Amino acid sequence: MPEPESERELSDVFEWAVGEAVPDLGLLVAGATAEGSAIRRRRRVVLTGAVVGVAGLALVGGLLLRPGAPPTAAATPAAGSSTTPVPTPRATLPSDRVPMTGAAGMVVLGRLLGPDLTVMTWNSNAYPVSTDLHTYIVARVHDRVTNRISVIEIDLVAPDDGPSPTREGVDCAGHPTTEHCEIVQGVNGESGAAYSFRGDNQQTAYAAKLLRSQDGVQITLTATGMDGAEPGVSLNTLAKWAFDPNWQPYISRSQAESAAEQVKAFAAHGPADLPPSALTPGSGPAAQPSAGVTGGAPAGGAPAGGRTAP
Repeated sequence: MPEPESERELSDVFEWAVGEAVPDLGLLVAGATAEGSAIRRRRRVVLTGAVVGVAGLALVGGLLLRPGAPPTAAATPAAGSSTTPVPTPRATLPSDRVPMTGAAGMVVLGRLLGPDLTVMTWNSNAYPVSTDLHTYIVARVHDRVTNRISVIEIDLVAPDDGPSPTREGVDCAGHPTTEHCEIVQGVNGESGAAYSFRGDNQQTAYAAKLLRSQDGVQITLTATGMDGAEPGVSLNTLAKWAFDPNWQPYISRSQAESAAEQVKAFAAHGPADLPPSALTPGSGPAAQPSAGVTGGAPAGGAPAGGRTAP
């Protein structure tokens, strides 16, 4: 069967950016797709100008994996470093800070997955939209117990000198009665909604969307089942993942480099063998971890009755 046009284009981008420098990174397979009308609206922005890809940077002692950047991104070199600069979407961003790279996002996700879930493929992109920064990561995840394959999408929206992200979809208002929706809240002022829905191809999908009041960052996690099956990640689990404090739109360059080194082990052995996450939350109230999540839904998707998840 001929290779789909979108996968050929993403493959060409990978070959152009990486060449033959990292022939053993078989995990980086572009073209993972997922359903969910809420995520598809944001993905249209990517299709209008952003190129999804992973580029290789030669570093002393390893490779730094980073997502492709749009043509308008400003490149800011690291202070005291002779390495190729990492692109940033804003010229005002400090030189030691970069958008969360795909490698850093995968380190966070790998720590959350646990021993039964493994990543098959993933790709990522960071791009400015109006006054906001979007960081988008998508991964195909395999459940070794149920043999289910799910597509996990992570979308971070960070305001940048402009209005905070909209609260649309952060509560259950407007959801059809056919969709299960539950309000979720964190102990540090985060609030959002966890809900199930049918994707464009009638695939079962779960989503958790919250808005952090401390920094205005909006986090959306979506899990979509494949081949008519439910996702291998429960709605309650997805909501817990969304409250993880390590989902930060900006990280330090040293964190990005450390994550790139960990992804080498990730590619060779899988998330179960990853060392503890090298990422540390950024400064400020948003960095404080949530002690619990109120609401959500158990694995079967039924209302949880307002219980608090540990």
